Amino acid sequence: MVVYREGERAVAVNQDGVKVGEGFDHAKVIQAAVNYGGVVYVKEGEYVLDPQGRFTAPGFGTYTYSVVVQNDVKIVASRGAVFKPRGVNIGFLVGEAWFEWEGGTFDGSLQRVQYLDGSGFILTSGRCNVVVRDVVLKNQRLDGIYIGNNDFITYATGRRVTTSHSEYAYVENVKAYDVAGEGAGVVVLDAVEAAVVRGVFLHKARRGVHVSAPLGGAAGAYLIDGVVSHENYGPVVTNYNGGAVVRNVVARDVRGSVVKILGGSRFYIDGVEISGSVDAPGRVDLVHLEGALFVLKNFNISASARGTLVGVFMVNAHPDSLIEGGYVSLDSPEAYGVVVGYTRDGVFGTVADVRGRAYAVVASITQDGRVHDAVAYAFRCRGRHFAYGGKLVVDEPAPDKSFAVGHGGAVYFYRNSGMAVLPSGRTSITVSHGLAARPSKVLITPMGEPPGKLWVQNVTDTSFDIATSTAPTTDLAIAWHAEI
Repeated sequence: MVVYREGERAVAVNQDGVKVGEGFDHAKVIQAAVNYGGVVYVKEGEYVLDPQGRFTAPGFGTYTYSVVVQNDVKIVASRGAVFKPRGVNIGFLVGEAWFEWEGGTFDGSLQRVQYLDGSGFILTSGRCNVVVRDVVLKNQRLDGIYIGNNDFITYATGRRVTTSHSEYAYVENVKAYDVAGEGAGVVVLDAVEAAVVRGVFLHKARRGVHVSAPLGGAAGAYLIDGVVSHENYGPVVTNYNGGAVVRNVVARDVRGSVVKILGGSRFYIDGVEISGSVDAPGRVDLVHLEGALFVLKNFNISASARGTLVGVFMVNAHPDSLIEGGYVSLDSPEAYGVVVGYTRDGVFGTVADVRGRAYAVVASITQDGRVHDAVAYAFRCRGRHFAYGGKLVVDEPAPDKSFAVGHGGAVYFYRNSGMAVLPSGRTSITVSHGLAARPSKVLITPMGEPPGKLWVQNVTDTSFDIATSTAPTTDLAIAWHAEI
């Protein structure tokens, strides 16, 4: 099947050379080709997609669409094929079918509709499989590619869907320019059982790749690999209630958070690169992780702003969450490298191997103005460690670390060393070791000739005693080392 322009008309011809559709209504001609099934080749030219159908979704509103897909079909558009939805909420509404799209440009400059839960290019509904490759999206006010969580096929055609979520989606090589309607996303995975998204480029888009959980709360299996953003108006990767593996997110000159995850199940994030200026009022968390199990590794954040900047902010995360291997350099009036926050008691993850020119680690920040019995861990991190309203457990003191506390906060260690002085005439002294728990090992070394035998006794969670069989006649300095 081939669709091509002939003057102002669109023509659809099957493999036998028989016309199955033609006319000035381009959407109607493309619909005829889609209904035919198989592979549809669309040649270069501009195709205007006027409304072909209308339906009302209870509680959501009235929608229009150009083409509805209810059978297995693959559309291959040439590089010069441009599709312009005109006054519609949904370009292609896909039902329970296998749908594959390759090539072409979707230009939303004729849509003239406000953001609604529609999609300028593709919106899926029901148990379908979708593959999208090599697509350009531009000048859209709606979502670009929206995969799954609704009953729109039911409302549009009266054909009840088996499930309201999609089965599988594969999206590769999508370039989006000015997809900037309020709330609009370039690729929205809203209830799909499994999905792969690779190679998304964003320029002045509102939202990049968004993940949500399928109906029933299952997290799905999602891989997002390679999202590059320049001057985005909104987050590059977002989530409200799902889970994903996210790799290789690159953003420059942003206007807010780059990765923003609010709730869900499990997220493995490897490779985040953020640079340039942050043009946004107030505080900005460049990576905001909340309410799930997170592993964030290999991040490099170098940014400047007029307001408060936080490199990585993790709040109310699963206790096993880990932030590891990063560099943060922030230039702003108030800057924090990594913040681990909470609004309740408990353990809130580990930060390891972070360095930079902002506060490398700021842990246990109270989010509700109260002191909580919360614990965060910071191992092998450089820079200032600040425990505010909670407990920060550090591996050990070092020259490249500094420590501060506030609002009832406290800093503890896994390993610590110091110097104690046993006064003349005394046979014991109590040493506060500063560890997070009772040490399993305590070593002592007198810095002079002891008057008799020295030993350690009364080891507790907070201190130990150094005792001697004979009191010294002069003060005796004793070096100590303790480990949990």
